[in-house]
Amino acid sequence: MQSPDLNKMKGKSLILTVGLWGVGFFIGMNFIVSPGIGQIKKIRQEKELETKKAVVLEDIAALQTKNKRYRPMLSESQEVSWLIEALNQMAQASSIALTSVTPLAAEPVAGFKRIPVRIQTAGNYHQIGDFVSRVESESHFIKIDSVEMENTSENVKKGRPMRLSMVLSVFYPK
Repeated sequence: MQSPDLNKMKGKSLILTVGLWGVGFFIGMNFIVSPGIGQIKKIRQEKELETKKAVVLEDIAALQTKNKRYRPMLSESQEVSWLIEALNQMAQASSIALTSVTPLAAEPVAGFKRIPVRIQTAGNYHQIGDFVSRVESESHFIKIDSVEMENTSENVKKGRPMRLSMVLSVFYPK
């Protein structure tokens, strides 16, 4: 049998050992493991951010490719002289003449400058249809903003041509 002093010393030794282990565990967790966990979290967040950046960069590259494809369809100049010339050629090919061409005020639209032109022409149904088809098939993007056609029964009886008025727009990148 052991003496009570020895048991007391073993008990104190056990308490001291458990206490030292507890202090060591506390110090290890707070000064060794916790900073490592924080660094792991930080690295994980940086990795997620890099993954998101990679996705955004891929999207940007895809948009740039699309932009390159559509760029030739935009107006090459802020001047409408090229458009008027192109419309004259289309009208001649459709056997009609432009009776009026009026440039309208340009306005900004979603990163572009919208350059509108009002045109008027006259011709029979098939000539006007051919002309509109040529406008829509132009290699440059030409938006038909509005169309007004006028053909009264009196004009038909007298053999007068149908009148067409359109507002067309081209877009120039800002």
